[in-house]
Amino acid sequence: MCRVTEESFWTVPYVNDFRLRASRGTAGSTPRFDAEYETFDCSTSGCTLGQAGNKLLKPETTTETEIGSDVTLFDRLGVEFTNARSSTKNQILNVRTPATLGFGNQWKNAGTLSNNTYEVSLNLPVMNRRDLSWSMRGTWDRTRTYITELFTPEYFTNAGTGQGTGSLFKITSERGPDGRGTGQQNRYGNIWGRRWYKSCGELPASVQPDCGPTGAYQVNDEGWVVWVGAGNSWRDGITKNLWQTKLSAAASPWNAPLFFGHPISDKPLRGEPGEGTPPNYIIGNALPDFRMTYSNNLQYKRLTLYALLDGTFGHDIQNQGEGWGLLDFSSGQFDQAAKSVETAKPAGYTWRALEGGGTGGFYDILGPNNYNVEDGSYAKLREVSLTYRVGAVRGVGDWTVGLVGRNLMTFTNYSGYDPEVGVVGGQANLGLINQVDAFDFPTLRQFTLSLSTRF
Repeated sequence: MCRVTEESFWTVPYVNDFRLRASRGTAGSTPRFDAEYETFDCSTSGCTLGQAGNKLLKPETTTETEIGSDVTLFDRLGVEFTNARSSTKNQILNVRTPATLGFGNQWKNAGTLSNNTYEVSLNLPVMNRRDLSWSMRGTWDRTRTYITELFTPEYFTNAGTGQGTGSLFKITSERGPDGRGTGQQNRYGNIWGRRWYKSCGELPASVQPDCGPTGAYQVNDEGWVVWVGAGNSWRDGITKNLWQTKLSAAASPWNAPLFFGHPISDKPLRGEPGEGTPPNYIIGNALPDFRMTYSNNLQYKRLTLYALLDGTFGHDIQNQGEGWGLLDFSSGQFDQAAKSVETAKPAGYTWRALEGGGTGGFYDILGPNNYNVEDGSYAKLREVSLTYRVGAVRGVGDWTVGLVGRNLMTFTNYSGYDPEVGVVGGQANLGLINQVDAFDFPTLRQFTLSLSTRF
């Protein structure tokens, strides 16, 4: 660490303290014990091949370089800045194996993972008097993680919920954008899946001229592009008895039938490569764009009040509960009580995608798509505590009584119970990565009454 303000050349006004720091270190982790052994799945009817062993596994190593500075301004405001860059080499992944091997998966030193993190924190003592003090602290951080090398063919993996999450994540070192230019393919945590069109500008160029308020393709009241046919409106479904109207595959630009008023899947047009196959685009990322915290500490004589607000912004969640609700007809989407004649939708509008035997609805056999993958941004009143130092009672001890409330309030637009979710399973085996809402209990609101002393 170097304290620059102690140098003779330092003459910057209002900067009372300026320190530079840097560090570099390497740490490793060994392969799991059973990774070198073949496993078999056995039952009363016999045994089948399970996991392939790998006796050549090496430890994965992470090297991190961190630089930062600590600054004090105006004898009051403390600012801390940190940039940490790390690289994990020989990363141990459970990858798929060639069919000729017989086993489905094998642990390998399969790639390199790179991280880049920025952190900023501010500390401000607002007031500091004999009987009254008040301080505030705020933090901000952002992390980007990329797969920079992959020594095995790219592959899809899921969150391991056992409930049909579909191929949620793609492990690839491809640095270019996906087919729609929506993100870098090799960013770790990318969620891949089907997309339904949400604007005329997303349609193929040859179809866009026929999309608009009077076109055969229109954006409905829920923000989805739907086919309505020439001279009709998405509002005419009931009044003109159009909900059973169908555009045949032969007449459809996508060589797949379209049903009146139903959302349309983004996929190749007739004659384009990949025609007839469901698309896979980057539709979100499980890791947040940034996180923030803001805390206040207020002390008046023997009374102390503390409050913490934290937030996570820009990450996405696959709402599997909503997917099951669409399958079981228990989703709130089916409630049309508050709808008008123009905006009411039939059950098929929501139920199944064409490939699942339906008419184009959002249920996609629990596969990820831009309906059930939602923005999970949230802010929480994480903690509020009030303590009072009583002092000695009849000359004994130094007593303090306190009341603490945690997870008191959540601010979010996420439609599920709680945006603070994640499942432990799949290759990542970490809830921070597996942002799937799979019927977990929401974070509980807690209250704690404490009584403590010291002698």
